[in-house]
Amino acid sequence: MAEVTFADWTDRLKVYNDYIKALAEYKLKTAQAEVEIAKAADLWADVRAKHTVIDQIQRELKAFNQAQASMKREIKQVEDREKAALRLLRGSKLETNAYSNAWASYVWFESSALIGSGDKLYLVKVKQSARTADNYIATSPKFPLIDATKDIDNGLKLMDWMNDNRFVADRGSDAQQVVVKLFQEVNAVAAKSVADINARLAAIRKNTFDAWNFNAILGVSPNPAAKKIESAGAK
Repeated sequence: MAEVTFADWTDRLKVYNDYIKALAEYKLKTAQAEVEIAKAADLWADVRAKHTVIDQIQRELKAFNQAQASMKREIKQVEDREKAALRLLRGSKLETNAYSNAWASYVWFESSALIGSGDKLYLVKVKQSARTADNYIATSPKFPLIDATKDIDNGLKLMDWMNDNRFVADRGSDAQQVVVKLFQEVNAVAAKSVADINARLAAIRKNTFDAWNFNAILGVSPNPAAKKIESAGAK
């Protein structure tokens, strides 16, 4: 089985945290330089406007730094979700509580990926050989093994169908290959976001980033302080 991980979702939180700190410091430095330029040109309205931006960034950066304990807890929660969700790929029966936890954890990643423009998730196809009952393991005696119907034609539908029937894909089965591909596409959404954030960090370090051009990172849900830092002084 190909390597499967949701580690990029944890990395995204860590890199985004670094980005917000770097962005705040970069905006402060840029605004302070623009204050001096405005003073030299006797543009006092611009000076006052930039001082307002500086005050806001300093205030929100302080709030952001104070929220670091909460950020660490959030990172730990995502790491725990990854461990739980990957249990769906073990190809073995799960107890009821373990199954429920694994499914809820997977849904969090899937939902986050769909919000983050995970169009490729819909393109994970299910062939007929992956629909037959011998692909699955029943986790509850209430749900005997059955074939999936022909309308179960993509990975997202297959996951929902398996959950409705409390099935997991058997080890080495065609259905497991579908689940593996879907999990990889879910993680790829986070990987793309990590690359985007790293590109912004690189631009900041090269002093080529447009500090005042607000462009939210797709799929990221910033805390209030981070959101205000991103949008502070936006054109």
